[in-house]
Amino acid sequence: MSASLQTELMEMSRYNRIANRALYECCARLSERELGELRPNRDESLLFMLNHILIVDRDWMNRFTGTEITNAERGTLLHDTLPALREDRTREDERIEEFVENIHIAFLSTQFRYKDAGGVFHQDPADRLVVHMFVNQIHHRSRVQQVLAETGHQVPELDFHILLRR
Repeated sequence: MSASLQTELMEMSRYNRIANRALYECCARLSERELGELRPNRDESLLFMLNHILIVDRDWMNRFTGTEITNAERGTLLHDTLPALREDRTREDERIEEFVENIHIAFLSTQFRYKDAGGVFHQDPADRLVVHMFVNQIHHRSRVQQVLAETGHQVPELDFHILLRR
């Protein structure tokens, strides 16, 4: 692992925490009805979408750290209120940052074997999978951001370079 990759991963983990905080602050201004309402063309609510991001992050972190717990299935609603979800999200963001701060070259240099959500085994470079976790978060946060914009709500600034200036 190069020093530049380690620096980039640390920035991505910091960005993840800041972006999630901004997104949750925006969503906290919505009513419970607005958070739980199924969105047109998605059949998902904002609360469902935020739960999904947490489930996927937790899956990757459990794989990376070798945590032996049964991961929640996709489509599960871990929390039906934003405050409870936000608390869990904050803990997971701290876990991600701690993981990245302590990541080893040996881990990132391996071919990482893992089982996907469908139970199929794969093997990919570990460094690629860690980067994928962050890219996937960005993808899903942008979907939440898009729903907020479509429904006329204020959209939080989530640009990587802007949030990292703060």
